Amino acid sequence: MPKQHNWNAYKIFKNGRRAKQPICKIRAINAIEAEKNFLNEILPKLSESFANYKWVFIHENVKPRRITKKDIASFARNREKRKKIFVDIFSGVEDGQVLLRNNSGSSWEWAVCQPTTLKKLKSLSPQFKEKHDAFKWLDNYLYNE
Repeated sequence: MPKQHNWNAYKIFKNGRRAKQPICKIRAINAIEAEKNFLNEILPKLSESFANYKWVFIHENVKPRRITKKDIASFARNREKRKKIFVDIFSGVEDGQVLLRNNSGSSWEWAVCQPTTLKKLKSLSPQFKEKHDAFKWLDNYLYNE
């Protein structure tokens, strides 16, 4: 039997920010199971005002990270680098958006696609068997280019 862990349930406010303190702890195998347990067993017992919130479930061992002024400054410094990369990506493409595409259910790739039809205009990455490998490639491409 898979090992169960403690998951903290945090409410998400309308402005998109997460509450500082969790509402409760839930014992579950993964975040999906924690969400099901919370929505089916705990939320009905809480006041009706809690029904209007969105919820996020974070593993107890994950320390919440706040965005600092240093993080914002670092992001701003890298903005110009990202702009140059994406100008290169969109060269020769009139109208498009970058998407992670699932090719026939077996492989993933980053591509520029038409916004309305999602027709592939330009392939940006090699094909990957796993979705998380595609995200690793994108992180490497954006930050180590």
